[in-house]
Amino acid sequence: MIRSAILLCFCASISLSQQLVLGIIEQHFHDWRVDSLNAFVIRVAFKKEAREWKPFPTDFSPPQASKPFYPATMSWNICFDGRILGSLSSHTPDVIRYYKDIGIHYIDDVSKVPKIGKPGLDFSGWVGEPVHRPLVVCTSPFCADKDKWKPYKPTQADVSAVLEFVRTNFTKSVSSLLAGKYRIEKSYLSRRNKLVCISFDDEVPIPVDTSNIFESESGTNSLAWFLLGDSSCVYLRSNMLLLDAGDYDNDGKVEVVFKFEEYDHDGYIFYYEDFRRMSEFGWIYH
Repeated sequence: MIRSAILLCFCASISLSQQLVLGIIEQHFHDWRVDSLNAFVIRVAFKKEAREWKPFPTDFSPPQASKPFYPATMSWNICFDGRILGSLSSHTPDVIRYYKDIGIHYIDDVSKVPKIGKPGLDFSGWVGEPVHRPLVVCTSPFCADKDKWKPYKPTQADVSAVLEFVRTNFTKSVSSLLAGKYRIEKSYLSRRNKLVCISFDDEVPIPVDTSNIFESESGTNSLAWFLLGDSSCVYLRSNMLLLDAGDYDNDGKVEVVFKFEEYDHDGYIFYYEDFRRMSEFGWIYH
Protein backbone atom coordinates (compact mmCIF):
# COMPACT_ATOMS: atom_id res chain seq x y z
CA MET A 1 0.00 0.00 0.00
CA ILE A 2 1.15 3.54 -0.75
CA ARG A 3 1.32 5.86 2.25
CA SER A 4 -1.04 8.82 2.23
CA ALA A 5 1.84 11.20 2.86
CA ILE A 6 3.27 10.18 -0.49
CA LEU A 7 -0.04 10.58 -2.27
CA LEU A 8 -0.50 14.16 -1.12
CA CYS A 9 3.00 15.32 -1.98
CA PHE A 10 3.44 18.01 -4.62
CA CYS A 11 7.05 18.85 -3.76
CA ALA A 12 9.40 20.45 -6.29
CA SER A 13 11.56 17.35 -6.19
CA ILE A 14 10.90 13.72 -5.39
CA SER A 15 12.91 11.73 -2.87
CA LEU A 16 13.66 8.07 -3.29
CA SER A 17 11.29 7.22 -0.44
CA GLN A 18 8.30 8.59 -2.33
CA GLN A 19 6.45 6.65 -4.99
CA LEU A 20 5.34 8.11 -8.28
CA VAL A 21 1.92 7.14 -9.58
CA LEU A 22 0.52 7.84 -13.02
CA GLY A 23 -3.14 7.69 -14.00
CA ILE A 24 -5.46 8.73 -16.81
CA ILE A 25 -8.60 10.85 -16.72
CA GLU A 26 -11.22 9.12 -18.82
CA GLN A 27 -14.96 9.23 -19.30
CA HIS A 28 -16.94 6.82 -17.19
CA PHE A 29 -19.82 4.72 -18.47
CA HIS A 30 -22.74 3.11 -16.71
CA ASP A 31 -24.88 0.74 -18.77
CA TRP A 32 -23.01 1.91 -21.89
CA ARG A 33 -23.92 5.56 -21.35
CA VAL A 34 -21.85 8.34 -19.82
CA ASP A 35 -22.32 8.15 -16.05
CA SER A 36 -24.48 11.11 -14.97
CA LEU A 37 -22.97 11.14 -11.44
CA ASN A 38 -19.31 10.54 -12.31
CA ALA A 39 -18.89 11.59 -15.92
CA PHE A 40 -15.08 11.50 -15.56
CA VAL A 41 -12.92 9.19 -13.46
CA ILE A 42 -9.21 8.58 -13.03
CA ARG A 43 -7.79 5.19 -13.94
CA VAL A 44 -4.94 4.57 -11.45
CA ALA A 45 -2.60 2.71 -13.76
CA PHE A 46 1.17 2.78 -13.13
CA LYS A 47 3.56 3.18 -10.21
CA LYS A 48 7.32 3.58 -10.19
CA GLU A 49 9.35 1.23 -8.04
CA ALA A 50 13.10 1.88 -8.12
CA ARG A 51 13.87 2.22 -11.86
CA GLU A 52 10.84 0.23 -13.03
CA TRP A 53 7.32 1.42 -13.91
CA LYS A 54 4.84 -1.28 -12.89
CA PRO A 55 1.11 -1.57 -13.62
CA PHE A 56 -1.35 -1.77 -10.77
CA PRO A 57 -2.91 -5.27 -10.61
CA THR A 58 -6.23 -5.89 -12.36
CA ASP A 59 -6.75 -9.65 -12.12
CA PHE A 60 -9.42 -9.86 -9.42
CA SER A 61 -12.66 -11.75 -8.97
CA PRO A 62 -14.93 -10.35 -7.77
CA PRO A 63 -13.90 -6.80 -8.76
CA GLN A 64 -14.43 -5.56 -5.20
CA ALA A 65 -11.40 -7.61 -4.17
CA SER A 66 -9.17 -5.10 -5.97
CA LYS A 67 -9.95 -2.25 -3.58
CA PRO A 68 -7.22 -2.94 -0.94
CA PHE A 69 -4.57 -2.89 -3.68
CA TYR A 70 -5.26 0.73 -4.64
CA PRO A 71 -4.69 3.89 -2.57
CA ALA A 72 -7.86 5.27 -0.97
CA THR A 73 -7.21 8.91 -1.90
CA MET A 74 -4.81 10.67 -4.24
CA SER A 75 -3.78 14.13 -5.41
CA TRP A 76 -2.74 14.74 -8.99
CA ASN A 77 -1.32 17.17 -11.52
CA ILE A 78 -3.00 17.13 -14.93
CA CYS A 79 -0.56 16.86 -17.85
CA PHE A 80 -1.00 17.56 -21.54
CA ASP A 81 1.50 18.35 -24.30
CA GLY A 82 4.30 19.02 -21.82
CA ARG A 83 2.26 21.39 -19.65
CA ILE A 84 0.43 21.20 -16.33
CA LEU A 85 -3.22 22.09 -16.91
CA GLY A 86 -4.32 22.00 -13.27
CA SER A 87 -4.64 19.74 -10.26
CA LEU A 88 -7.34 17.65 -8.62
CA SER A 89 -7.93 14.95 -6.02
CA SER A 90 -9.70 11.60 -6.16
CA HIS A 91 -10.86 8.62 -4.09
CA THR A 92 -11.82 4.99 -4.57
CA PRO A 93 -15.51 4.09 -5.00
CA ASP A 94 -17.24 2.44 -2.05
CA VAL A 95 -18.27 -0.47 -4.26
CA ILE A 96 -16.57 -1.85 -7.39
CA ARG A 97 -19.12 -4.02 -9.19
CA TYR A 98 -17.73 -4.40 -12.69
CA TYR A 99 -14.43 -5.61 -14.12
CA LYS A 100 -14.27 -2.46 -16.25
CA ASP A 101 -14.14 -0.35 -13.07
CA ILE A 102 -11.10 -2.00 -11.50
CA GLY A 103 -8.56 0.74 -10.84
CA ILE A 104 -10.86 3.75 -11.10
CA HIS A 105 -10.99 6.68 -8.71
CA TYR A 106 -13.90 9.09 -8.46
CA ILE A 107 -12.84 12.71 -8.93
CA ASP A 108 -13.68 14.95 -5.98
CA ASP A 109 -14.53 17.98 -8.15
CA VAL A 110 -15.36 16.99 -11.74
CA SER A 111 -15.65 20.67 -12.73
CA LYS A 112 -11.83 20.85 -12.57
CA VAL A 113 -11.43 18.37 -15.44
CA PRO A 114 -10.22 20.21 -18.58
CA LYS A 115 -11.69 19.14 -21.91
CA ILE A 116 -9.46 19.01 -24.99
CA GLY A 117 -11.49 19.27 -28.20
CA LYS A 118 -14.93 17.85 -28.83
CA PRO A 119 -16.10 14.31 -27.99
CA GLY A 120 -15.31 11.76 -30.68
CA LEU A 121 -14.83 8.06 -31.30
CA ASP A 122 -11.05 8.27 -30.91
CA PHE A 123 -10.13 6.72 -27.53
CA SER A 124 -13.68 5.36 -27.12
CA GLY A 125 -12.46 1.77 -26.96
CA TRP A 126 -14.88 -1.13 -26.70
CA VAL A 127 -17.68 1.15 -25.50
CA GLY A 128 -17.83 2.75 -28.94
CA GLU A 129 -19.49 5.99 -27.81
CA PRO A 130 -18.10 9.53 -28.29
CA VAL A 131 -15.70 10.52 -25.50
CA HIS A 132 -13.47 13.43 -24.60
CA ARG A 133 -9.75 12.87 -25.04
CA PRO A 134 -8.20 11.12 -22.01
CA LEU A 135 -5.57 13.08 -20.07
CA VAL A 136 -2.53 11.87 -18.15
CA VAL A 137 -2.33 12.72 -14.45
CA CYS A 138 0.70 12.23 -12.23
CA THR A 139 1.54 12.61 -8.56
CA SER A 140 4.71 14.46 -9.53
CA PRO A 141 4.86 18.09 -10.73
CA PHE A 142 6.72 17.04 -13.88
CA CYS A 143 5.07 16.97 -17.30
CA ALA A 144 7.68 18.50 -19.61
CA ASP A 145 8.16 16.85 -23.00
CA LYS A 146 11.85 17.46 -23.51
CA ASP A 147 11.86 15.49 -26.77
CA LYS A 148 9.18 17.80 -28.27
CA TRP A 149 6.92 15.15 -29.79
CA LYS A 150 4.67 16.68 -32.45
CA PRO A 151 2.37 15.35 -35.19
CA TYR A 152 4.04 15.07 -38.57
CA LYS A 153 3.39 13.68 -42.04
CA PRO A 154 5.81 10.84 -42.76
CA THR A 155 7.95 11.36 -45.83
CA GLN A 156 7.94 8.81 -48.62
CA ALA A 157 11.37 7.72 -47.41
CA ASP A 158 9.98 7.11 -43.92
CA VAL A 159 7.05 5.10 -45.28
CA SER A 160 9.32 3.10 -47.55
CA ALA A 161 11.62 2.28 -44.62
CA VAL A 162 8.69 0.99 -42.55
CA LEU A 163 7.22 -1.03 -45.42
CA GLU A 164 10.58 -2.58 -46.18
CA PHE A 165 10.88 -3.54 -42.51
CA VAL A 166 7.42 -5.15 -42.66
CA ARG A 167 8.20 -6.98 -45.91
CA THR A 168 11.46 -8.29 -44.51
CA ASN A 169 10.24 -9.30 -41.07
CA PHE A 170 6.51 -9.87 -41.02
CA THR A 171 4.30 -9.93 -44.06
CA LYS A 172 3.20 -13.08 -45.84
CA SER A 173 1.68 -11.15 -48.70
CA VAL A 174 4.16 -8.82 -50.34
CA SER A 175 1.80 -8.40 -53.29
CA SER A 176 -0.83 -6.81 -51.03
CA LEU A 177 1.69 -4.29 -49.77
CA LEU A 178 2.82 -3.49 -53.28
CA ALA A 179 -0.81 -2.97 -54.25
CA GLY A 180 -1.02 -0.21 -51.67
CA LYS A 181 -3.45 -1.86 -49.26
CA TYR A 182 -2.46 0.29 -46.31
CA ARG A 183 -2.99 3.84 -45.12
CA ILE A 184 -0.82 6.26 -43.19
CA GLU A 185 -2.35 7.31 -39.87
CA LYS A 186 -1.50 10.26 -37.62
CA SER A 187 2.20 9.96 -36.82
CA TYR A 188 4.65 11.82 -34.60
CA LEU A 189 8.15 13.28 -34.73
CA SER A 190 10.54 14.14 -31.90
CA ARG A 191 14.01 15.62 -31.78
CA ARG A 192 15.48 12.13 -32.02
CA ASN A 193 12.93 9.65 -33.35
CA LYS A 194 9.80 9.19 -35.42
CA LEU A 195 6.66 7.23 -34.61
CA VAL A 196 5.06 6.11 -37.86
CA CYS A 197 1.53 4.71 -37.65
CA ILE A 198 0.11 2.57 -40.47
CA SER A 199 -3.13 0.60 -40.79
CA PHE A 200 -2.76 -2.50 -42.96
CA ASP A 201 -5.41 -4.33 -44.92
CA ASP A 202 -6.55 -7.57 -43.25
CA GLU A 203 -4.94 -9.44 -46.15
CA VAL A 204 -1.56 -8.27 -44.91
CA PRO A 205 -0.99 -10.17 -41.66
CA ILE A 206 1.91 -9.18 -39.46
CA PRO A 207 2.56 -11.25 -36.35
CA VAL A 208 0.91 -9.82 -33.29
CA ASP A 209 2.37 -9.96 -29.83
CA THR A 210 1.70 -13.58 -28.94
CA SER A 211 1.66 -12.69 -25.24
CA ASN A 212 -1.56 -10.77 -25.89
CA ILE A 213 -4.30 -13.28 -26.63
CA PHE A 214 -6.86 -10.54 -27.26
CA GLU A 215 -4.88 -9.00 -30.08
CA SER A 216 -4.03 -12.45 -31.43
CA GLU A 217 -7.71 -13.37 -31.59
CA SER A 218 -8.73 -10.11 -33.22
CA GLY A 219 -6.29 -10.60 -36.09
CA THR A 220 -6.46 -6.91 -36.98
CA ASN A 221 -3.53 -4.71 -37.83
CA SER A 222 -5.05 -1.28 -37.63
CA LEU A 223 -2.96 1.51 -36.12
CA ALA A 224 0.33 -0.40 -36.17
CA TRP A 225 3.17 1.69 -34.67
CA PHE A 226 6.80 1.69 -35.74
CA LEU A 227 9.65 3.50 -33.99
CA LEU A 228 11.89 4.82 -36.75
CA GLY A 229 15.43 6.00 -36.01
CA ASP A 230 18.27 7.06 -38.26
CA SER A 231 19.16 3.47 -39.08
CA SER A 232 16.61 1.34 -37.26
CA CYS A 233 12.95 0.39 -37.26
CA VAL A 234 11.10 -1.33 -34.41
CA TYR A 235 7.51 -2.59 -34.39
CA LEU A 236 5.81 -1.55 -31.15
CA ARG A 237 2.22 -2.80 -31.29
CA SER A 238 -1.08 -2.45 -33.18
CA ASN A 239 -4.48 -1.03 -32.23
CA MET A 240 -3.04 1.90 -30.28
CA LEU A 241 -3.46 5.67 -30.15
CA LEU A 242 -0.79 7.99 -28.77
CA LEU A 243 -2.07 9.75 -25.67
CA ASP A 244 0.76 11.94 -24.38
CA ALA A 245 4.49 12.21 -23.70
CA GLY A 246 6.34 13.69 -20.75
CA ASP A 247 9.25 13.23 -18.38
CA TYR A 248 6.97 12.32 -15.48
CA ASP A 249 9.78 11.15 -13.19
CA ASN A 250 12.16 13.99 -14.10
CA ASP A 251 15.01 11.63 -14.98
CA GLY A 252 15.85 13.40 -18.25
CA LYS A 253 14.12 10.79 -20.44
CA VAL A 254 10.64 11.22 -21.86
CA GLU A 255 8.00 8.55 -21.33
CA VAL A 256 5.26 7.96 -23.91
CA VAL A 257 1.72 6.79 -23.10
CA PHE A 258 -0.58 5.02 -25.57
CA LYS A 259 -4.12 3.74 -25.24
CA PHE A 260 -4.76 0.32 -26.78
CA GLU A 261 -8.22 -0.80 -27.84
CA GLU A 262 -9.20 -4.40 -28.58
CA TYR A 263 -12.20 -6.69 -28.30
CA ASP A 264 -13.40 -6.65 -24.66
CA HIS A 265 -9.96 -5.42 -23.66
CA ASP A 266 -8.84 -1.79 -23.36
CA GLY A 267 -5.91 -0.27 -21.52
CA TYR A 268 -2.72 1.75 -21.58
CA ILE A 269 0.86 1.06 -22.66
CA PHE A 270 3.66 3.01 -20.97
CA TYR A 271 6.99 3.15 -22.81
CA TYR A 272 10.11 4.33 -20.97
CA GLU A 273 13.90 4.18 -21.13
CA ASP A 274 13.80 5.41 -24.75
CA PHE A 275 11.25 2.72 -25.73
CA ARG A 276 13.49 -0.06 -24.47
CA ARG A 277 11.03 -0.94 -21.71
CA MET A 278 7.26 -0.94 -21.43
CA SER A 279 4.48 -1.54 -18.93
CA GLU A 280 0.88 -2.52 -19.68
CA PHE A 281 -2.30 -1.85 -17.72
CA GLY A 282 -5.55 -3.27 -19.07
CA TRP A 283 -9.09 -4.26 -18.15
CA ILE A 284 -11.94 -6.32 -19.53
CA TYR A 285 -15.65 -5.53 -19.69
CA HIS A 286 -17.16 -8.93 -18.87
